[in-house]
Amino acid sequence: MYTLLISILISFAGMLLPSLLFDWSVKWTALPALALGIAAFVWMTRRISKRFEGINAAAEKELQALQQLGQQMAQRPTMRNPTLLAQRLDAAVAVYQGGFMLEKWQIGIGTMLNARVGMLLFSKPSLVPDASIGDCIPFLEKAQVKGKKAQLLSNLWPAWAMLGIAYYKKDKKDLGRARKVFEASLANVRKESLFWQIYAWILAQEDQIDDAIAVLARAREALPDDEPIKENLTALQNRKKMQMRAYGELWYQFALETPKIAMAPRMPHPRARGGAARRR
Repeated sequence: MYTLLISILISFAGMLLPSLLFDWSVKWTALPALALGIAAFVWMTRRISKRFEGINAAAEKELQALQQLGQQMAQRPTMRNPTLLAQRLDAAVAVYQGGFMLEKWQIGIGTMLNARVGMLLFSKPSLVPDASIGDCIPFLEKAQVKGKKAQLLSNLWPAWAMLGIAYYKKDKKDLGRARKVFEASLANVRKESLFWQIYAWILAQEDQIDDAIAVLARAREALPDDEPIKENLTALQNRKKMQMRAYGELWYQFALETPKIAMAPRMPHPRARGGAARRR
């Protein structure tokens, strides 16, 4: 990334230029040059972070306006105007997309921006019925990282779950890609109850009950005290439908079920871990 590269160049310049200009020994300039490079890295990182915070603040302002507009329309169904809702959402997407100019400056920014844009586009079909779920896939694919980076960015698990759901919704006859996403992500989100449940719910919806039971059995090993997982595992074993009410509004953000009572649109927030309150 540019911040690291520039910092290294500053360190080398601070070490070599005095030697070339003043014939100073490198052993006397190496430590000050290293300190200068570190200081430059910290300063640039803070500057980039502040700019990123500004982008987040601007996007959240648009999402708050969308939320308020959605609440008004929920109270007065005759006022519902999907076009206005979509315009607000598109404004937030545009703000985040404007932040891609920062992705080469700091590690992780590109991944987080792709997650934010992808999650917002994932929610668009719930606002505008003719919107395509496929629009979110390229962004969510870029947000699905692996290895140590995935461990550091595990709070982006809602984006990974939405990628699996998007694959599922786009082609219900082929669950292969959706299953691959969930399996690849589980190594880093084993303690996220809802992630396991979403995976099992999709399998159960496609009558792959035994596979869904196997997923929740693994979830119980990872989260032995999680009551919603225990209840849904028992339900599937008895060939009953899974119940997701324990997760409240968070569950509906994944657009797999429609709430019985009309609700204002809730925008997924990839900076939050999204952990639901669990019954003990």
